[in-house]
Amino acid sequence: MDCALFVEGSRSGAETHMLISIAAAYLYGVFFVNVVAPDMSEPFYRHPFVWGVAAIAAALVAFLTSLLRR
Repeated sequence: MDCALFVEGSRSGAETHMLISIAAAYLYGVFFVNVVAPDMSEPFYRHPFVWGVAAIAAALVAFLTSLLRR
């Protein structure tokens, strides 16, 4: 491990934000995500939310591609 990580003021703002984001995501998973038994739930691809997110992502890709080709 690099000793520079422990020197005060050596960490940039981006690194600090990244560490805060990782910690927040971990804590969210620990306290708010309820694991469902795999044999009792539907496969993830059968949920309408997954298809909605996929459609939005595809529309965003199409929109950005059309902007870049102009």
